[in-house]
Amino acid sequence: AITKIGCHFAGCCGGLPYEGHFHVIYPDGLNIPQFPVQITETAVFLIIFLVCHFLREKKGIEYITLILVAVFKFSLDYLRYDHLSVSLTFNQKFSIALLAVAIVMAFFIGIDTDVCLL
Repeated sequence: AITKIGCHFAGCCGGLPYEGHFHVIYPDGLNIPQFPVQITETAVFLIIFLVCHFLREKKGIEYITLILVAVFKFSLDYLRYDHLSVSLTFNQKFSIALLAVAIVMAFFIGIDTDVCLL
């Protein structure tokens, strides 16, 4: 979550063209209103961290964490400007692989059913 704040201030990895609330304009970048994807990712991954940290004693929480991160990283990547030119980005392909590994590991290791009742 914290690294995305650096991306936001550097102006790299901009979001889709967007003129709604909270849009950002990077004067050294495309100089157009864009969706604040880095700040959105920071908020989402901070929430995932806090929830998973709270549940850290549960069996299999590390797999739940990986699954959540993979799903949200995959989904949030659609909000990036770079996504306009490709159907699946490298980040999304990696997220799919991570998701598959995490699901298989969770299946074999097992998880607390209480964790699934979020």
